[in-house]
Amino acid sequence: MNFLETLSVAWDALRANKMRSLLTMLGIIIGVGSVVAIFAIGRGAGAAITGELQGLGSGQMILQAGRPGPNSQNQRLESFTEKDVKDLETLIPDIQAAVYSLGMPGTVKYNRETVAAGIQGQFAKAGLAFGIKIDKGRWFSEAEDASGSRIVILGSGAAKTLFGEGVNPVGNVISINGISFDVIGMTEKPTGMLASMAGAEDNSYYVPIGFMKRQLGPNQRINQVMIKAKDGADSKAVIADAVALVERNHPGAQFSGQSFDQLVGVINTVLNLVTGVLSAVAGISLVVGGVGIMNIMLVSVTERTREIGIRKAIGASYSDILTQFLIEAVLLSLIGGATGVLLAAAPVFAVGYFLKISLLLDWMSVSLALGFSAAVGIIFGVYPAAKAARLDPIDALRYE
Repeated sequence: MNFLETLSVAWDALRANKMRSLLTMLGIIIGVGSVVAIFAIGRGAGAAITGELQGLGSGQMILQAGRPGPNSQNQRLESFTEKDVKDLETLIPDIQAAVYSLGMPGTVKYNRETVAAGIQGQFAKAGLAFGIKIDKGRWFSEAEDASGSRIVILGSGAAKTLFGEGVNPVGNVISINGISFDVIGMTEKPTGMLASMAGAEDNSYYVPIGFMKRQLGPNQRINQVMIKAKDGADSKAVIADAVALVERNHPGAQFSGQSFDQLVGVINTVLNLVTGVLSAVAGISLVVGGVGIMNIMLVSVTERTREIGIRKAIGASYSDILTQFLIEAVLLSLIGGATGVLLAAAPVFAVGYFLKISLLLDWMSVSLALGFSAAVGIIFGVYPAAKAARLDPIDALRYE
């Protein structure tokens, strides 16, 4: 028989026992569907997180006290000073902005609406350094920052709480801890996967750092400094220079830094590791499915012993019988694999819709899944097929 005839015989044999074939394919369906869904979700989530962090702007870095490591508990820790922040901007040419923030609790009032909120004191360059984007109005200027003007920029969530959905708050006056502030801007509403997972909008109230210093006093601890490097600057070199500078200002104390690029790398490494482990666990279903295929093919060989004897008696060769049963096993695996890919689309698109990211079943993942399915069919189908091909035609014809 040629290949098409062999394929037709194999297909008829599977159709003759529909329920048994379906139950045999179940392990392959679950295994392939799980692996494909995990890969799609893991790769899509990694790409979405990377894109969002990179969208905040390149060249952002964080300086903090202490160095991570086994001896971190024995380190001498000191907070940053105003001199450190000024030196970072003036002495390191590749640094475009160095800022920090101060916070305090507050009671905010507008008309009859009163809310408890966190008030943040920010520099004029904070929008650049922190990647804060303005939707309406503007950020405050360096002159307003230095003078401690009574102006405020509302986070998108804070604006919705006070003024309602879709209302432009710019130009209104609100009260913070009994002091009147002019609203000059509103930040953009957070979008994307990270915002969806956090489940919250920006509920901050940003005021000039000069005003916050007058409220809190001069001796406030500065635990972190945010740095924005110039375009094209080497982030590792900038961090090394920044750490060396603040450690010269604080002899004996240790500091460390991390860029957003490094953070993206760490996140991708963790996601790839988790995806690989989960895929390996899901892949166990493929092995279970392969064992099921081997078992059912052995049953099929036993049931069709007389058929094998008749085919051998009329001239079927060893390779003809081997090929027929091997094709049946591979066909079971491929149909199960294709069904698993189709079923994987549902959870993939559901997760993508919930997290507001694009998760696509790319051709590479689908091809690998189907290829692995075919391999499972071949590996676990060889023994039953070889057993059928080795049957003696006389003994097979006598089989009852």
